[in-house]
Amino acid sequence: MKTNRCVVAIVSLVSFAAPGLRAQDDAKVVADNLLYSREFYAGVHLVVIATLPVSFAYDRYPDNGPERIRCDEGTFARKHGKPWLKSNDWGETGQPVSKQTARKFDGWIKLVETAFNPAPAGIKFVSKSEDDGRAQWFFDARSPNSKGTPTRLRFAKPLYDKNESVLLHGFEASLKLEGDKVVPAAATSEVKLSFGYLVPVNGGEFELSERAWEDLEAPKDTPVTQPKIGPKPKDVDGYITRANLRSHNGDVNGAIADLGRALELDSKSAAAHYARGLRKRDKRDYDGALADFNRAIELKPNDHEFYNERGIAKRAKGDNDGAIADYSKSIELDPKDAEFAYFNRALAKNSKDDKDGAVADYNKAIELNPKNANAYNNRGNIKKAKGELDGAIGDFTKAIEINPKIALIYKNRSDAKQAKGDAAGAEADLKSAAEIDPNITGGASR
Repeated sequence: MKTNRCVVAIVSLVSFAAPGLRAQDDAKVVADNLLYSREFYAGVHLVVIATLPVSFAYDRYPDNGPERIRCDEGTFARKHGKPWLKSNDWGETGQPVSKQTARKFDGWIKLVETAFNPAPAGIKFVSKSEDDGRAQWFFDARSPNSKGTPTRLRFAKPLYDKNESVLLHGFEASLKLEGDKVVPAAATSEVKLSFGYLVPVNGGEFELSERAWEDLEAPKDTPVTQPKIGPKPKDVDGYITRANLRSHNGDVNGAIADLGRALELDSKSAAAHYARGLRKRDKRDYDGALADFNRAIELKPNDHEFYNERGIAKRAKGDNDGAIADYSKSIELDPKDAEFAYFNRALAKNSKDDKDGAVADYNKAIELNPKNANAYNNRGNIKKAKGELDGAIGDFTKAIEINPKIALIYKNRSDAKQAKGDAAGAEADLKSAAEIDPNITGGASR
C-alpha cells in the first residue's frame, strides 16, 4: 500500500520560556506548544512508544490515515476507522479481533490523545538540558488527583536542527481508563509515552525523526536555534517561512499549499514562485516547477539561483541543452557563487558525452570549493572511464580524505585499482566500502 507520508510545520513567533518566567506565562508556553504539536503530528506518520501502562507502539499515517498497534500479542491495524484486524499490511488483510481487544486498543489511543489535551494545574518550567543530543525543555504540573504524581511534559528538538519549532516528545502523568473516558488517577496508575515521526532519508526510506536528525553531521560551532511558538502566518513572508519548514520536514504538499496562499496574497512574489517551483520539482511535477521558475525569473531576472534550479528541472525532463543554458546564465550572473551551477553543468555535459567539458566544470567547482567530495568523486569517474586510472585514483583518494563515510567512493576507487592491476588495494577498498554499507554493489556516481 502506498500512502503519502508528510510533515506539517507551523511558523512560530514567540520565544520559549526562560526559567524565571511567571507561572501563567509557563502555562501559555505549554498550551501553545501542545497546540503546535497536535497540529504537527496530525500531518505526519506519527509514532508513539508507550512503556506504561503497558508496552506498545502506535503508528498513524497523516490525515487520519491507517493506524497500527504493535504489542506482545502481535501486530494489528485498521483503515480509516474500520474494525481492528490482526494484520501485517496496515489493515489490507487480516483477521478481526475480539470486541474486548478492540476496546483495549481504543483505550490506548485515548491515552495517547490525552497527552495533547491534559488538564493540569500549576504549570511551571523545571529545566532545560541537552543530555541526549537534543535541546529539551521540561515542565511539571500538579496532578488533578491529589494522590497522583506531577504531570511531566518534555518538549524537544534536535540540537543542530535549523527548524525553530519544538514538539512534545515525552509525556508522563497519573491517568487511568474508566469506561471510555480517561480520568486522573493515583500515582500507581502512571502513563508514560514518547512521541516521534518518520522522515524521508536515503532516497525513499523512512526513519524516526530523532535518529535521522541526530545522525546528521553538523559543525560543532553551529549556534542552537532557540525554538519559537505562536500565531499562524498572516502575511506572504510568514507563509513562505512555514512552507520552508514544512518542506524541510518532508511535507511537500503542505508546503505547496502554503505557497499557494502566499501567492493569493501577492501574485508577484518571486520568492513564493521560486519556492513553489522547488517543491513541485520535489514531487517530480517538472512542468509545474518550470512554470513557477519561469514566472520567478520574469519577476526577478537577475537572481542566479533561479536559473540554476530551473536548469535542474530541465535536466530532469531530459532537456540537457536547456539545462546547460540555464547553468551558464547562473554562472554569468554570479561567477563567485557558482559552485553548484558548475557542478550541475558538468552533470549535464557528461550526459551529452562531453567528458572534457564536464571535467573542466568539475575543475571550476573544486576551485570554488576544494572540499566538494562529490565533485572529486564524479571527476574521478570520468577519468576512470577515459582510462586515466592514476588521476581517477587520486580524485577518489581526495574525496575520501574530505568525507571518509561514503561507501560508494571506496567502491569506485576499488574498481580503478582493480583496472590498474592492484588486486590487494582493490580488495582493501571494497572491504572499507562494505564496513560502511554491507549492501554496496552499485556502480559509480555520474
